[in-house]
Amino acid sequence: MNHQNTQKSKYSWILILCIIVGLVSSLYLVFERHQIEKSQNHIENIVDYDAVLRANAFEKRSQQEAFDALRNAGVTAFAIYDRTLEKAKDAGQVKVLSSEEMDAVRVNGASVKHGATYVALISGKEGYYKEIREDLYHRIGKDKVKELNTSIGPVLELYGATADSYLKMNLGISKLQAQEVANRGFNVIVRPTNYRNVTSDDLQYVFKRLEGIPHVTGMIFAGKEALGAPNLTDETLELLHKNHIPLVGIEAVNQLQYEPQQGFLEMAAKDNYSVGRVYTIAKDELKKITPEEAAQRFYISDIERNIRFNLFPMYETGVNNETVLQTTINYIGMTTEKLSTKGYEFGPADIYPPYTPNPLLVVITMIGAIALFVYVAQMLVPMRKHTQLVAFFGISLVSVVLFIITSGTLITQIWALSSAIMAPVGA
Repeated sequence: MNHQNTQKSKYSWILILCIIVGLVSSLYLVFERHQIEKSQNHIENIVDYDAVLRANAFEKRSQQEAFDALRNAGVTAFAIYDRTLEKAKDAGQVKVLSSEEMDAVRVNGASVKHGATYVALISGKEGYYKEIREDLYHRIGKDKVKELNTSIGPVLELYGATADSYLKMNLGISKLQAQEVANRGFNVIVRPTNYRNVTSDDLQYVFKRLEGIPHVTGMIFAGKEALGAPNLTDETLELLHKNHIPLVGIEAVNQLQYEPQQGFLEMAAKDNYSVGRVYTIAKDELKKITPEEAAQRFYISDIERNIRFNLFPMYETGVNNETVLQTTINYIGMTTEKLSTKGYEFGPADIYPPYTPNPLLVVITMIGAIALFVYVAQMLVPMRKHTQLVAFFGISLVSVVLFIITSGTLITQIWALSSAIMAPVGA
């Protein structure tokens, strides 16, 4: 009997006390973090604006009916990208003519150049023509862009590259397009690409286009570089703050980190990681899955990984005898319905504020984890109470010193992992 009592009381009660205090401290930290996450329940549902316009061109319903259907499905914002001549041509904003087509046009005071590309004004779209002219002057210089006076109105002559190169060249964000999105009652998500040999003037040019546009609720960089990379990202961040535009990063395919974009992580760190995170599905991947599965992926990402920006890609072919646009609307609606049942709301996304837990509480929690480690260890390797306390205080001292002289992340992660293993083993 005495032997049994000795076995039962072989551990130190100091360890038990430290485990209990550490548990209470950790529960408070969990509660504190839960309150922050609970209050961040607004999600921005985004679709590519140009893609919607293209898809709607093949439908009987009007543009207004299409946008009403998207709004009812839960879409709150549209992404606008750098315009290209190809996009502007497809949208009916300008005409793009070859030198052969220009032979039939009377040009005052000049002649048509063989192999040149021409951009002509469309009546009623003067604003778009002026923006594109301004973009071309800024991108390739006025010496490479010549404006002609012709029988069909003003025409821009581009010479020195192939027509295909000019058609696909990024020009810039369109203020008129951004205003068009806002006028339809949606938020604007801006997706600029970086400039080659980017300058401060380039950055000012981008943000000048956004002046006066209401409801710009995020900037997500397109391509492999952040706007301003590699040397002017500080200025980009300053302009974002000045214009009250949240910085948003794309979640990587392997999750829980950002898609590699030169300069973005540096910007996020300087912003104390108080930045948004957007989830999307690659178009090649979207082809392989059903709308139901696509909706489930967005739903899981939002509730499990605290995603607050959803960028929904368009299906390239319709499913179940539906059009491309309707198939896309259906899976967005499914996602919205699933999230609504969990209490989420939709509109400008919540950006998580910088959160730093109380260091003293973190240390107390870590000491509780160390006590748990020693407590379980003495079950496996018999130790005297004195030895247990020496081990406990020694490991605690080393861990606290490491916590103080480092950022604390690694050592706390080690003891968090230890707790995850030791708690069930001890039980």
